[in-house]
Amino acid sequence: MRCYIVVLLFMACYPVFGQDTLVLKNGNVKEYSDSVVYNDSATSRLPETIIADGLVEAKTMANCGNFCIGGTMRVRLLNPVTNYHYTYVYVATGCLCKFNIGDKVHVTVSKLRQTDKECYYHSFLQALNSHGAPYYKLLDYKIE
Repeated sequence: MRCYIVVLLFMACYPVFGQDTLVLKNGNVKEYSDSVVYNDSATSRLPETIIADGLVEAKTMANCGNFCIGGTMRVRLLNPVTNYHYTYVYVATGCLCKFNIGDKVHVTVSKLRQTDKECYYHSFLQALNSHGAPYYKLLDYKIE
């Protein structure tokens, strides 16, 4: 009986976490994926850590407390980052409640790896499609 209650509760909550949780600046809901791109390559020349200023252009919501589900966000970099040739940095985090589309942020992120222990780095109902760019995990931030 308990199993049915959990399944029903999840089904009732799914719209909260499903497709309509993806928020893009232009209102588009097409750029999402079921997974993130991990940064596990031993030959990767991308920086281990990035400290940068940018604008939050898109995000998917994390579940903060009830389930262990990660959120993602796309930050358009305002200045180039050494050894990082992408326009955006894609960030995975446990909770994005404080970020809004259009926020100017100062972020510190590090490579997201499959060996990271936190469950929200491995469970996403939706993730922004990074088009092959690897994800980073959020270490610190400041909304400016």
